[in-house]
Amino acid sequence: MARLSSSSVLLSGLLLSAILLGHVSSESTGALRGGNSTTTRALAPAQCLDKATLDWTSSPNGAVLLNGKPFHIKGISWFGLEKGEEMLHGLNKRPMGDILDFVKSNFNVIRLPFSVKFALSDQRSKRPDPYIVGFGLEDLTSWEVLDKFMDECAERGLFVMLDQHDIVGDKAELWYEGVYTEEYSIKAWEVMFERYGNHYNMFAADLRNEPHGLASWGESSPLTDYNHYYERLINRLARKFPDWKGLWLVEGTQYNNEGYEPPVPQWWG
Repeated sequence: MARLSSSSVLLSGLLLSAILLGHVSSESTGALRGGNSTTTRALAPAQCLDKATLDWTSSPNGAVLLNGKPFHIKGISWFGLEKGEEMLHGLNKRPMGDILDFVKSNFNVIRLPFSVKFALSDQRSKRPDPYIVGFGLEDLTSWEVLDKFMDECAERGLFVMLDQHDIVGDKAELWYEGVYTEEYSIKAWEVMFERYGNHYNMFAADLRNEPHGLASWGESSPLTDYNHYYERLINRLARKFPDWKGLWLVEGTQYNNEGYEPPVPQWWG
């Protein structure tokens, strides 16, 4: 059984802080280059990569490695799919291509939050409200807009981190809520992997955003222990999608209950 110590599992505090704060090392030279070429030039000046052989891992000190070499992340989150609108924000203000051109000139990763509710929506019939999209997207389904986003990111050499941000958009504390059982949350990931797991630029899965409140770790509490849920989730996805070579991102819980009373606030996310 896969354990959370696997080299492809990254405790994501450092990674997400790099994304949110835009930290990069002095080796960084610019956004990744894509297009129709069969190779992608990474941020390290001398590194040239075949899109078909990308292998993501992490080192014991938390560094992100691409084909065994350090990869320096500079990224942002593009919110919307996890909200009530269930659509990327801003697509009624600027064309998607213009936004992604700006991102490409400044970043190399986009973190894409989504909700369980969105992932389980009908892919053939779900459509965004017409007032929140424009510039040629009006006739597309919500999933076709997302397909276009993934494809245009790939054309620009932008890597995408999928992030199961919430269940229905109300900041759920656990991985299940109301009628949405654990099975729903896992199925939501399977849907996203089935549709986008074969995209070379889908490089990471942020398994759950900011576990907090009732969330626990290592307390032998099956209803609240995130460590055991993560293991069940990763094992199932790894069995079903064995060819995916990306990173599993594991966020920490809000409180540390080990030996402290009352619990001590820790890294939330």
